[in-house]
This record gives sequence, C-alpha cells and structure tokens, in this order.
Amino acid sequence: MTEPNGIDPERLAALIDGKLGADEAAALRRQLALADDDMLAAFADAAAVTAELEAPKGVALKAPRSRRWMPVTWAAVAAAAAIGSVIVYRSSKPPYEAFIDAVPVGTSVPAAAWSATRGVGTELSERARAVRAGALLTDVGLDLRTRVSSRLHAQSLASVLDGVTGASGVAAAWRSVATDSSVAFSDTEFRRLTGMTIGAVDSRLAVAGLYLEAARAAGLGGDTTFFNKVSDNAVVDLENDGLLDASTRQMIRRFATALDARPRDPRALGEAAHAILQTLAQ
Repeated sequence: MTEPNGIDPERLAALIDGKLGADEAAALRRQLALADDDMLAAFADAAAVTAELEAPKGVALKAPRSRRWMPVTWAAVAAAAAIGSVIVYRSSKPPYEAFIDAVPVGTSVPAAAWSATRGVGTELSERARAVRAGALLTDVGLDLRTRVSSRLHAQSLASVLDGVTGASGVAAAWRSVATDSSVAFSDTEFRRLTGMTIGAVDSRLAVAGLYLEAARAAGLGGDTTFFNKVSDNAVVDLENDGLLDASTRQMIRRFATALDARPRDPRALGEAAHAILQTLAQ
C-alpha cells in the first residue's frame, strides 16, 4: 500500500481540478489525514502562498507558522490538502486521533461487536482485519484513558495483525504490550503504535473501524457530545464502495440520517455504529 508520506503531487492537482472520481478523491483525503508533521507543515506553507497569490490587492494575510517555504508551483497542490481551508496549520497528531479523544473520559469499552468464533485465522478477510484493527485501537485508547489494563485488546490486535503481510513488527510490538510487564506503555507509545497499525492495513477501513468503535462506545453510553465534537463521519465514503453489499450501504445511510437528526438519539447512533462494525468486521 502507498505510504502516507508518498503522496503524488499530480493526484493532488487533479483533486483541486475536480478530475478525480468520488472514491479516489475520498481515498486521497484519507491519505492526507495520515500525513506526517513535515508534510502538513509543507502544506501549510504552500497554502499560505496560494492565499497570498489569490488575495485581492491591499488585503494582508497572516504568515504561516512554519518557516519553510515551498516553490510556488506547489501552491495549488497545497490547496487540495486544505480541503476548503485557506491556511492549514501544523498539527501535533493525526486527525483520526480526535475520535478517541472525543469520547467522554470514563466511557466503558463495550464487548466486541464481532463474533469470537467467526472469521478466525486465515479465514479473516483483509477488510475485516483492517476494521477490527481500527476498532481495537479505540479500545486500547479507552483502556488508557480509564486506567484499565490494555493487555487483552493489545493481544487481540497482535492476533489480527499476524495475518497481514509486512505487519510482523507491529504485531510483535502489540504482543510485547500484552505480555511483557516491563514495557512502559505510555500515551506517546500508543499513538506511535496506532500510526504503525493503520499504516500496515487498509488505512481507510482502519480509520472507519476506529471511528465506529468510538461512536459505538459513546452512543451506547448515552453520550451525544462525541457527535458534536467530531464533525468527520469516517464511514460516509464507504457508502459508495462497490465492494459493499446493498444492505451494508443502507446501514451507512441510516447512520448518516441519524447523525443529521435533531435532537440526536445517542442510543440509536450507538446501535447503528454497532451494526455497521459488526458487518464490516466479519
């Protein structure tokens, strides 16, 4: 799979010009969401250049926070990364981590959405592995926030990643977390392993699994603040995925409808997230 850092400038330019299909554009936005600090900083600089070039005469714009500047030919490319913003500021963590952070502290981790007896070993599909990995990352994150042992979820992550080509290193890291009491598992280490895990599987599906588990935990816990804090519905792009059957796409549409409802019903949202996660992870 393509590394988050290896983003093709021509694809970004095509995104700006509206020449990418819906699926490819959505995939590229997901890739941008996983970009590292250096790339985000470069985008911020170039976006500022774009704004300066396009601003009416006499209108002063704030300079970007980063001191590095890119060639003006990258300005249009940076606008795609902004996805509607004039200036993108450097972030210290990937946007998908906001999903876990938005779940209220103290929220319990619900029981696994998928059956423990279905799709085990080599029978588990690549899609199911990616979705389960994402959901389990949320579980570990919630374990850390509630000061509960993350060993069980770390072991599950290791098992899921055992079947992924090229993921032996990160699988071993999670197994160390689960079995070695001498391993200091800090929030920093969690975020490092989260990035490695998402990079080892289909990142779009992993982020969707991470989001759905966070939404499920918050919704089933009766909380609506999660859905107010998180504006990005990480599963909405999956509705147009030709690999999903009609019933799964219908579940995603129902979830989107429940998100738009006012007032929101957290229980209904949690149950809808559970249904989607259960289907995608099997």
